Amino acid sequence: MRGALDIIRESVDGSKLSRYEIAKRSGVDQAALSRFMNGGSLRLESIERLCPVLGLRLTITKQPTAVRSTKRRKA
Repeated sequence: MRGALDIIRESVDGSKLSRYEIAKRSGVDQAALSRFMNGGSLRLESIERLCPVLGLRLTITKQPTAVRSTKRRKA
Protein backbone atom coordinates (compact mmCIF):
# COMPACT_ATOMS: atom_id res chain seq x y z
CA MET A 1 0.00 0.00 0.00
CA ARG A 2 1.35 3.40 -0.96
CA GLY A 3 1.67 5.87 1.84
CA ALA A 4 1.35 9.64 1.77
CA LEU A 5 5.10 10.15 1.49
CA ASP A 6 5.27 7.81 -1.51
CA ILE A 7 2.52 9.80 -3.21
CA ILE A 8 4.37 13.06 -2.57
CA ARG A 9 7.63 11.62 -3.95
CA GLU A 10 5.83 10.34 -7.05
CA SER A 11 4.19 13.73 -7.52
CA VAL A 12 7.53 15.52 -7.32
CA ASP A 13 9.04 13.09 -9.83
CA GLY A 14 6.04 13.38 -12.14
CA SER A 15 5.80 17.17 -11.97
CA LYS A 16 6.58 19.34 -14.96
CA LEU A 17 8.34 21.65 -12.50
CA SER A 18 11.96 21.15 -11.54
CA ARG A 19 12.77 20.27 -7.94
CA TYR A 20 14.29 23.72 -7.63
CA GLU A 21 11.04 25.34 -8.77
CA ILE A 22 8.95 23.12 -6.48
CA ALA A 23 11.13 24.09 -3.51
CA LYS A 24 11.01 27.77 -4.46
CA ARG A 25 7.21 27.89 -4.93
CA SER A 26 6.51 25.92 -1.75
CA GLY A 27 9.03 27.67 0.47
CA VAL A 28 10.60 24.32 1.37
CA ASP A 29 14.39 24.35 1.58
CA GLN A 30 15.85 22.77 -1.55
CA ALA A 31 18.28 20.67 0.50
CA ALA A 32 15.39 19.34 2.63
CA LEU A 33 13.45 18.42 -0.50
CA SER A 34 16.50 16.67 -1.92
CA ARG A 35 17.03 14.67 1.30
CA PHE A 36 13.35 13.70 1.29
CA MET A 37 13.51 12.57 -2.33
CA ASN A 38 16.49 10.39 -1.44
CA GLY A 39 14.55 8.55 1.28
CA GLY A 40 14.75 10.99 4.17
CA SER A 41 11.92 12.33 6.26
CA LEU A 42 10.02 15.58 5.86
CA ARG A 43 8.40 17.80 8.50
CA LEU A 44 4.61 18.11 8.47
CA GLU A 45 4.95 21.86 7.84
CA SER A 46 6.93 21.12 4.68
CA ILE A 47 4.38 18.56 3.54
CA GLU A 48 1.62 21.14 4.04
CA ARG A 49 3.57 23.60 1.87
CA LEU A 50 4.39 21.09 -0.87
CA CYS A 51 0.89 19.71 -1.38
CA PRO A 52 -0.71 22.76 -3.07
CA VAL A 53 2.27 23.17 -5.39
CA LEU A 54 1.96 19.52 -6.43
CA GLY A 55 -1.83 19.62 -6.80
CA LEU A 56 -2.34 17.48 -3.72
CA ARG A 57 -4.60 17.94 -0.71
CA LEU A 58 -3.56 16.76 2.73
CA THR A 59 -6.44 15.41 4.79
CA ILE A 60 -6.20 13.95 8.26
CA THR A 61 -9.18 12.04 9.57
CA LYS A 62 -9.80 10.28 12.82
CA GLN A 63 -10.62 6.63 12.42
CA PRO A 64 -13.43 5.19 14.50
CA THR A 65 -12.23 3.23 17.49
CA ALA A 66 -13.81 0.18 18.96
CA VAL A 67 -15.83 0.82 22.10
CA ARG A 68 -14.62 -1.30 24.97
CA SER A 69 -16.93 -2.47 27.65
CA THR A 70 -16.06 -1.39 31.17
CA LYS A 71 -17.59 -4.57 32.60
CA ARG A 72 -15.25 -7.42 33.40
CA ARG A 73 -16.07 -10.85 32.09
CA LYS A 74 -16.63 -13.64 34.58
CA ALA A 75 -14.19 -16.49 34.38
